[in-house]
Amino acid sequence: MRDKTISVRLLIQCVLRKWRQMLILCLVIAGFAGGFTAYRELHSAGSQPGDGQPSGEAAVASSSAGSVPEEGTEESEYSEQSEADFQESVEIFRKQAEYDSVLVNNSILMKIDPNAEGRASVDLIIDTPELDAEKQDGEDQSLQSSSVSSDGVTTGVSDAEVQAMDIRNAYDQFVSYGLDWSDVAEEYDTEAVYLQELVSVKESDGASIGIHVTVIYPDEEGASDLLDEVIAQVEAYHDEAAATYGDHEIVVQNRIDTVVSDPDITSVANDRLDELETLINTTNTLNTEIDTLGISDSGADHTDVQTVSMTDVAKKSVGAALAGFAAGIVIWILVGICWLLISGKVFSASELNRQYGLTKVAVIPSLDPRKRKGLDRFFWRDSEHYYSNTDRDVCFQVADENLSELTEKGMKIALVGDVDQPEMDEIAGKLAETGEGREITAAGDVLTSPEALKALKEADGILIAARTGRSHYRMVDRILETVGAYKKDVIGSVIID
Repeated sequence: MRDKTISVRLLIQCVLRKWRQMLILCLVIAGFAGGFTAYRELHSAGSQPGDGQPSGEAAVASSSAGSVPEEGTEESEYSEQSEADFQESVEIFRKQAEYDSVLVNNSILMKIDPNAEGRASVDLIIDTPELDAEKQDGEDQSLQSSSVSSDGVTTGVSDAEVQAMDIRNAYDQFVSYGLDWSDVAEEYDTEAVYLQELVSVKESDGASIGIHVTVIYPDEEGASDLLDEVIAQVEAYHDEAAATYGDHEIVVQNRIDTVVSDPDITSVANDRLDELETLINTTNTLNTEIDTLGISDSGADHTDVQTVSMTDVAKKSVGAALAGFAAGIVIWILVGICWLLISGKVFSASELNRQYGLTKVAVIPSLDPRKRKGLDRFFWRDSEHYYSNTDRDVCFQVADENLSELTEKGMKIALVGDVDQPEMDEIAGKLAETGEGREITAAGDVLTSPEALKALKEADGILIAARTGRSHYRMVDRILETVGAYKKDVIGSVIID
């Protein structure tokens, strides 16, 4: 069977014509989704309607059996341990929220104007005697630590460079974690942690081995002073680094003090505020749970301390039911389309004629279209517009007029197709009644009937008969192949819809 292009819109319309069955499916899925959601919400809390509770609420017991665990039992010990763990978690969140709150309020970083940030930066370059010797010699043979790549090219770094990198890493660690801000913090009336977060360090750009240090502050002067302090402490650290990693010098280069715009400051501030808000909300929620469950009171009765609003349960159930209803529609459409495509049935008269390039002799409604109302009429509207007429008798008169135009007088016409023989006889009889000068024979199934093939052989022209919802595209393909083998001209189609 040849490939066919089918209108998705017509497919969906055809599937939705069974909207009553679809509605039943959607209601079943909606009922199941809503009922399951209500059951899950109530069962997860272990809830049952409680005596003396308001009609809109259900009591929730912390014990599945509805009683407090007896003291000294394994269940009681487990409950006490769970409460202790819960309180410990609450305390951790509380302390973290307090710490972040102090950080946000006291941090110098949070006070920097992103449009006027003071910034001071400098490159601290590592210079060793070994590096100087390499520069002076300029000999590639000085490479001691090397590796050979897959293409045979020798690559790597020298021992002198490895040493310089180790020294650089030592200064990177020192600037990141080893600076002593105690005296400066006292001078600035702040804490060391708020000064350290103003300093950032990375590897220097270019061929030189070193670190690039940047200090930010609400103003340029403050950034410059803090960078001076960093440089001073780095120089003081020199002797310790030289004793550990070897003789070297620190060369200060590319010092820049300026005022810049820095949108990253806004992002950092917003991230901290969001984190603080999350911690505060979590802490408040946990505190509410403690108050509700009475965990802080070791002698409290935990069996009837919480209520679940039936209104909330109803809202969630309705939401789940609506989602289930929508899912039912989608499932019905997808399954219906797949079924139509897999079954290969003719679902539209206009699609059949378009697929095979058949001339429309007549499209006859199987039922009176005027009886269709509401959604039925809406989903059948495209098909009704393609009918020859809404009156079946007039449709056969239209067919006669079309045949008068398409055929010559005295022609023998064979009606063939994937249609039941009684219906085929009815169509041929109706066409014979309205037409004159033409002999129309209900040949029937030319694929299996010798009589039908004989009628096909004797005919001067062929009418293809089909019925939507019953005829198959693969059968129409085979019928047209047989007609072509007999070298018979196809006049057009008569389709019952």
